[in-house]
Amino acid sequence: MSDVCRIWADGKHKFLVNYLLFFYAVFFFFFINHKFFGQVQPMYFRLEPDLPQLFVLATGIPKWLVLHPGAYVWLDVVVLLFPAAIVAYYYRNNKFNLVLGVSFTAYLMLYFLLQSALLNVSLHPCVPYVILSGMFWCNSDLRFQLVLKVARFIVLYMFASAAMWKILRGALIEPQQMSYILMEQHANYMVSDCNAWICSFHTYLIQSPVLSQTLYIVATFLEMTFIAGFFTRKYDKLLVLLLIVFVVFNQIIMRIPYWAILVSAITLWESISDYD
Repeated sequence: MSDVCRIWADGKHKFLVNYLLFFYAVFFFFFINHKFFGQVQPMYFRLEPDLPQLFVLATGIPKWLVLHPGAYVWLDVVVLLFPAAIVAYYYRNNKFNLVLGVSFTAYLMLYFLLQSALLNVSLHPCVPYVILSGMFWCNSDLRFQLVLKVARFIVLYMFASAAMWKILRGALIEPQQMSYILMEQHANYMVSDCNAWICSFHTYLIQSPVLSQTLYIVATFLEMTFIAGFFTRKYDKLLVLLLIVFVVFNQIIMRIPYWAILVSAITLWESISDYD
């Protein structure tokens, strides 16, 4: 094996390990936040104008689950065991099983869509996990790289398009846009007796539209910087740092636990560009 191939094999191993670490960390987060189907056993589902979710609802699976709540726990068990089975096969046979890989991607997509419909879990930070699961299809190094590049493109698009959407609908020039968003997001503070510093901080932001709107503009600019990734990988490490900053401040200011999307950092790290 050449030095380049050996380095790539090591890099491939690191990508897989990092993916699995993030994957199980996210599901541990789901567990401690009572977001497993077996924990909640939801008795109703939401209907939203979203094509993938509408497709899942059309299959009748959510309705069947509501009528057979005993099946919920198996949804969780299967999604946790699937990656372990794939990795076990890989280390035993030194290659991935295409059927297992494709099945995992399809099942993971279904699982997250059901979470969105039944448990009100946001789909957006889960998208990279579905895309990156395509790594388990690929025994060819070129295909493996292609999956990483596609995932990288989608991550860049998610952030850049979010910024463009804010700009095109004029949100940046609406003086109280962020105040309104915060008021809706933290409405419970307005009707409760919360004395914690974070409550006071959010209340202060709501009552300070200039400051909150400035933060909104800064966040939009941060999202816009991801456009650079479409043209060069030179700033990918900086984008990783900005990704972390975005997640931290999203948690503090919006109380949105978006940290699951940090798995995207493995598509922005230098290893990908070493094998073009």
